[in-house]
Amino acid sequence: MQIEGMTCSSCVKSAEKALAAIDSILIDSISVSSLTGRGVANFTLDDRERLGKAIEKSISNIGYDLVDLQWEMIPNQTQPTSSQPPASEESLEYRAVMQIEGMTCSSCVKTTEKALTAIESILPETISVSALTGRGVAVFTNGDQESLGKIIEEAISNIGYDLVDLQWEVINKKKATKSTVTMSRATMQIEGMTCSSCVKTTEKALSAIETIVEGSISVSALTGRGVAVFANEDQEALGKVIEESISNIGYDLVDLQWETIQENDPSDQNESGEATTVTTNLNITGMTCSSCVNSIESNLRERDGIISCQINLLMQSGVVVHDPTKVGPRTLVELISDLGYEATVVQPSTKGPSIQERHAHETRSLLIRFLWALSFAIPAFIIGIIFDVALSKENRVRRAFASEVCPGLSVSFLIMWILATPVQFILAWPFYRKAYKSLRYAHTANMDVLVSLGTGVAYFASVGTCIANIVDKSSSEKHQFFDTTIYLITFILFGKFLEAHAKGRTFDTISKLMELQAETATLVTIKEGQPIENAQEEEIDFALVQQGDILKVNPGTRIPCDGTLYHGTSTFDESTITGESIPVRKSAENGDRVISATLNLTSPVYFIAEKVGADTTLSRIIKLVQDAQSAKKAPMEQLADMLSGVFVPLVVALAIVTFILWCALGYTGHVPTEWITKQKTSPGVFALWFAITVLVIACPCGLGLASPTAIMVGTGVAAKHGILIKGGGLALEMINRLDAIVFDKTGTLTIGKPIVSGKRSDDDSKTLILSDAERLLWELVHKLESGSEHPLARAVVESCQEVPGKGIEAVINVATGPEAKIFPGFIYSGSDGQESELEFASLTIQIGSPGWITSIGSQYASSVTDKQTEDREIEAFQNTGASIVQVAINGFIVLTLGVADRPREHTAEIIRELEKRGIQVWMLTGDHRISATAIAREIGIKPERVMAQVVPEEKASKVASLQTQGGRYFPWLRDGIPNHRNAVVAMVGDGINDSPALAQADVGISPSSGTDIAIEAASIILNTPNLISLLTMLDLSAKVLRRIRYNFAWAFFYNFLAIPVAAGVFYPLWLHPFPPELAGLAMVLSSVTVICSSLHLKRFRAKKYL
Repeated sequence: MQIEGMTCSSCVKSAEKALAAIDSILIDSISVSSLTGRGVANFTLDDRERLGKAIEKSISNIGYDLVDLQWEMIPNQTQPTSSQPPASEESLEYRAVMQIEGMTCSSCVKTTEKALTAIESILPETISVSALTGRGVAVFTNGDQESLGKIIEEAISNIGYDLVDLQWEVINKKKATKSTVTMSRATMQIEGMTCSSCVKTTEKALSAIETIVEGSISVSALTGRGVAVFANEDQEALGKVIEESISNIGYDLVDLQWETIQENDPSDQNESGEATTVTTNLNITGMTCSSCVNSIESNLRERDGIISCQINLLMQSGVVVHDPTKVGPRTLVELISDLGYEATVVQPSTKGPSIQERHAHETRSLLIRFLWALSFAIPAFIIGIIFDVALSKENRVRRAFASEVCPGLSVSFLIMWILATPVQFILAWPFYRKAYKSLRYAHTANMDVLVSLGTGVAYFASVGTCIANIVDKSSSEKHQFFDTTIYLITFILFGKFLEAHAKGRTFDTISKLMELQAETATLVTIKEGQPIENAQEEEIDFALVQQGDILKVNPGTRIPCDGTLYHGTSTFDESTITGESIPVRKSAENGDRVISATLNLTSPVYFIAEKVGADTTLSRIIKLVQDAQSAKKAPMEQLADMLSGVFVPLVVALAIVTFILWCALGYTGHVPTEWITKQKTSPGVFALWFAITVLVIACPCGLGLASPTAIMVGTGVAAKHGILIKGGGLALEMINRLDAIVFDKTGTLTIGKPIVSGKRSDDDSKTLILSDAERLLWELVHKLESGSEHPLARAVVESCQEVPGKGIEAVINVATGPEAKIFPGFIYSGSDGQESELEFASLTIQIGSPGWITSIGSQYASSVTDKQTEDREIEAFQNTGASIVQVAINGFIVLTLGVADRPREHTAEIIRELEKRGIQVWMLTGDHRISATAIAREIGIKPERVMAQVVPEEKASKVASLQTQGGRYFPWLRDGIPNHRNAVVAMVGDGINDSPALAQADVGISPSSGTDIAIEAASIILNTPNLISLLTMLDLSAKVLRRIRYNFAWAFFYNFLAIPVAAGVFYPLWLHPFPPELAGLAMVLSSVTVICSSLHLKRFRAKKYL
């Protein structure tokens, strides 16, 4: 069956229920698809004529149309029970790739999977079937492919489908043990959406597509960007379905890009939680047949580091999933070139012109349509207004236009009709098309519906008036609306052009960020023993840079990707990424990192590429700013969406009520006759004037644009200040309502790197007679600890390096005296009292914690008699949060060091400012309570707000417990009544162990230096090296939320005032109806006002707190 009118899963259920009621139907065989309109059902009765009528009646009764019905005889066969074919070798399995014809929906998929599961030797967990592509995959342990092929074909045939192709592939079980799920992420650019109603329509259309992953859809009306994930690899077929779905609701899919997602085992991630695979898209030329495809795929799969590859002969393209640490994009191009084909990397759409060009195209299109409409509006204005006002009734020209072509039809009336028709059906056609598809497929009404109704009613009412005049042969002086439709559409197009132009300004920040990306990079090839300055240099495309490349950056050029300096020292301008205007000096000696899009100012440098392509800091910033527009919506936005959903039906109802009331008042004589005669019309046309004005003056777009435009501008401004807002409006609203903020200690409040915070030498060791003995002591400590990678050992080494003279060769001479101590336990008595060189047979040094030092028998020098005093000094170190390291030489403790992580710069001032704003500040750490409390005391966090010794698994529950404590007191409420809502809690952390807490918090905040998992869990990312941007973010979020409220207030106020004016509530005051054409202009200008209001956020300037 081909059924017309179904749009969603609810329609499918209705159709299936109707068919199930027909006699002799096999209920399990019913399958209906709303996407294709196709239905299939099996009957046990062969009376096709009677069944056809029953089917048609059943479909018609539920409101749909049966447009085609075809029959097919199916033999009634039973599943054969054959003996199991011979088993194959245990180490081998066999994958069957099937092409099945006839499946249309998820019900078909279940039926097919059930049929395949019944086959012996199949591995049920390997079955994968797609109704969209007709592709099925299953793995068997049986190697008798001929026998299995017959069984599969029979099983498929028995359930009513056809097996049109079957291919076998031998696989090794050992290689197939890793579970990998391949999905496809579609990034769409959709043209024509204007408000939240459009977003809802689009999301609804996409959600109806089979294989879509629930919860993966995100659409932004402002940017026109949509993202969705599908559990399907056939991107070509999906692309056609997506394009059709978007087209059916009245919008245009102007760009579609695919990314293959590999969901692997945890083993497929590195220690920091970063995925070890990336997807590279290639354009490949030179392929002519399937043999070319097989050649490329087989050669690529043999290369270590390539996970999967998919070559498309028709599209001349390929998608390769690979490990970037082993194979980069340049290597892929070279591998394919070696096979005799030409390959180029398809760069991700992060370059600016794409957005700007698309928006410029939309603006240019509206301008052209407006100018064409204006070319019709000018003569209409001259004929309808100028001739009427400027020329007397006796004027020849006016009399010529007033003359009748036929009784009841004047020349001016006919010309107006001619002028209005192309405007109505050509220039205004996009409004009609979108309105029809919105109502027909999405069952929603938007601004296009109001415009179409208003202009359509005016045009056809005028046509009706014209025909009535001709039939009655009456005077053609009756009022007509042809000029109204021309002016109305002209003004709406003009307003739409202004709106598009204003919208374009909201993209400025993203476009400027995109323009920072370097087009090329200078690749350096160093030969063994060759100075780097003489190395071979080659300029390559940015897309071909891969991990491990050594790149050169000259002064005045931008860093093409993230990496670590390899050679050289220079100063860098990082203001584009961090918002800090002061240049930063970096050196290869210090192992400093460089960030993509930052500017090298002074000297040429060389660096090793580490994060390339879509993983660079700049690419991630651009993606985060774009994704923020389609992130989870704040309660305020959800309210606006709800109001937008009922707005258009409400306005249509008000227009109808307005028409009925004015008609009733006019025809019953309750309206003064001069009101109607003044307009030279009848009571019906008089009422229609008000109804049309109500339809076109109401504006749902202002409500829909109030939040997205402010968020777009706000996130762009935030990016300029080194703040990336992933969470969109919800994150902004939550951060503005913060009750408490929880900080991870290590790496967030502190620098995350232990340093020697204090040292104490033993008294006896201070009486060293040898002048260079203390220097020797530090040299010995340095030599011993430099071989250790323990964080405390590294801190001790760095402290040793700060001692003047470190690294000198010490020659120890004995000073004059009968007895001299070099270190406790080493005593030299000079026989003649003269200076002489001291030689050591051996020297034993121990460095470790006090407990360990004591356990191996080391002790303090004999002069230290008060052990309690020494213990008190160690405790004093510990009270500052320091870990204790002691040095013993030959069994005597000669040095005690305190090693601690220190707070970040200005942390205390930031904590103080947060507390001043009424936000509780908490510390959450796995460290010992003593060290955690010491840091907290130093930076101003109250000891009772320190949650120490918390294991990673409990961090999320700690945040949850804070959320249940309730919100702050609000002084403006009567008697200071507290708000009994849950507390809004933010979590700031940078580690993998912080990610559960980041996800649990209302707002997760992570520094950009954090792990990928922490960044993924966070909704706000800070690019600056300190936490000052946290305060900037609070200030900016307050301004954005305030601007959104202003926008909503204006949108509500406009409609609240405009609709009564349009309905004629104030007509008795000025005795003139509000012109529909001006109503149309006012409608669009209300949206322009909202956009301009949002652009005001660009004036935001960060406050200087330090």
